[in-house]
Amino acid sequence: MKKTLVIMLVAFLAISCSNSDGNREFMRTSEKNQTSIIPDDALDFDEDIEQEPPRTNSSSAPNQNTVQKEQKKSKIIKDGSITLEVDSLEIAKRGIDSIVNTTNAYLENEVYNGGVNQHRYTLKIRIPNSEFETFISSLEKGGGKMISKSINARDVTGEYIDLEIRLKNNQAYLAQYRTLLKRAKSIKDILEIEEKARRIESEIDSQLGRMKYINDQVKYSTLSLNMYQKHINRNEYKPPSFFSRVWNSMKYGFNMMQEILLWIVVLWPLLILIVIAYLGRRMYKTRKSNKINLS
Repeated sequence: MKKTLVIMLVAFLAISCSNSDGNREFMRTSEKNQTSIIPDDALDFDEDIEQEPPRTNSSSAPNQNTVQKEQKKSKIIKDGSITLEVDSLEIAKRGIDSIVNTTNAYLENEVYNGGVNQHRYTLKIRIPNSEFETFISSLEKGGGKMISKSINARDVTGEYIDLEIRLKNNQAYLAQYRTLLKRAKSIKDILEIEEKARRIESEIDSQLGRMKYINDQVKYSTLSLNMYQKHINRNEYKPPSFFSRVWNSMKYGFNMMQEILLWIVVLWPLLILIVIAYLGRRMYKTRKSNKINLS
């Protein structure tokens, strides 16, 4: 009998242990299932916003082949300044216009100063990069004394490549933020993403503007050209005679008289009002004095 009780007790303990192990396994399985049921969208969206992708401003981001291809596009900006002394400013200007037309250049700015002792042209010329050396050579052969000459060449290839890389990165970031904007569910998230997207769009506009400016400076070189005619001898200058000055003064006085008459004609309504006011004042004083005499 005792043996039977002992055997039943051992069997009961074994069954209890197996049930507890099964419950533990069931709980672990349930936890796993519950975890897998949670969707990704239920996660805190602020974490996606705060984790901004790291920016890469260095030129080592793309692969080596891409960098080598970009480096083949050399960006050289050429500009210069030349001062010429010429015998005839008019003839020299016609020669410059001819060179401009031949080399497909154009005048961006033209200023002429004429005086008693000197005549001067100040020109700002934009020249195609491929024709810059030809233009300078034609200037040197066109006559005139070279007073000063300064030619500069700047290699901006590295800056241009860096701008291109940063532009591509910013465009990729902007695409990511637009994707996040579609997933945003709260107004706070939407406003925060839009603010960051606006900052990136501003950087993109700035980079595109700088690249456009570099391309323009590379495509067309800039030359500042100063030309002046030789000084005129003061002894050759003859001032006007006395009678010429008197005649000029008379003409000036006649012109002044015409201007005064024209102003009077323009102001005739005001003059009529002044005359009416004067006559009315005279009549008022006359009547007042008559009443005093009668009294």
